[in-house]
Amino acid sequence: MSFSHITDLKQKRFAGLSQRTSNALEMTEERRIPALWDQFWQQDMRILFSQAEKDQSIIALYSNYEQETNGFYTFSVGAFQEDSGTLPEPYENIDLPASAYAVFTSRIGPIEEIVYETWKEIWTWDKRHLRTFTGDFEMYDQSAAVPQRAQVNIYVAIKN
Repeated sequence: MSFSHITDLKQKRFAGLSQRTSNALEMTEERRIPALWDQFWQQDMRILFSQAEKDQSIIALYSNYEQETNGFYTFSVGAFQEDSGTLPEPYENIDLPASAYAVFTSRIGPIEEIVYETWKEIWTWDKRHLRTFTGDFEMYDQSAAVPQRAQVNIYVAIKN
C-alpha cells in the first residue's frame, strides 16, 4: 500500500502526553517514543476518551518541528477532542491547524515494522517538498487493534 489520497481537514484539538525528541535521538538507546507509549498505556484512558471525537482512534502526533526532518519535534500520544475543554496533568492540548494532508496507508503487519516502513517511504516520497511540517499524525483505529496484524494511516500536512 502506501500513498493513498489527499484530504482536507479542519482545525483539530488534540489532547495527550508529549515528549520532545528527534529522528536522530530515536535511533539511539536514548530514544523517548517507546517510553512515552508505555506511559500512555498506563494512564486512565477514560479521562482522555470522555471528550474524544466519536471514532475513539488513538493519535500519535508530530508537531512543533524545529528543522523539518532533522531537528527536534514534539511527539504526542492521545486523541482528537470534540470540545476545547482542558484535561488534567499530565495531558496537554495542542491545536493542529486546518490543512491538506497526504494520507499514507501501511501494509498489514507488525505495528512497529509497518509504521517505520511507511515513514521511510514518506521521507523519500517524490512530493515530500510539499510538506508544511505544521503537524503530522498516525491514526490507530480498529485496523491497528491487533499489533501483529495492524494497518495504520499516516497523515502528512502538505501545501494546498
